[in-house]
Amino acid sequence: MSEIKKKIKEIIEKNLEKIYEDNDVIVYIGLSDQTIKEIILTLLKERPMTISELDRYLIGITGKERARKLLAELIEEKKVKFDHITNLYMLND
Repeated sequence: MSEIKKKIKEIIEKNLEKIYEDNDVIVYIGLSDQTIKEIILTLLKERPMTISELDRYLIGITGKERARKLLAELIEEKKVKFDHITNLYMLND
């Protein structure tokens, strides 16, 4: 497993909340927006990424629309910027 996937797994495991468990099923509360933002920032710390690259990491964690909404919020918060020439999202230095 790559280092970035290990980091994402750690964030998810730290933030998942089990609300029910029996012999057949385990139910968790979905990850908060803040946790998904943390995952996005962790990904972008590794390197700038296109939306498609981010989507590949976020499959099974959140939907595309939610990821785009949170990216927009991170841009508004000045934590992330988008380069219109390269189509890359990156951390805002």
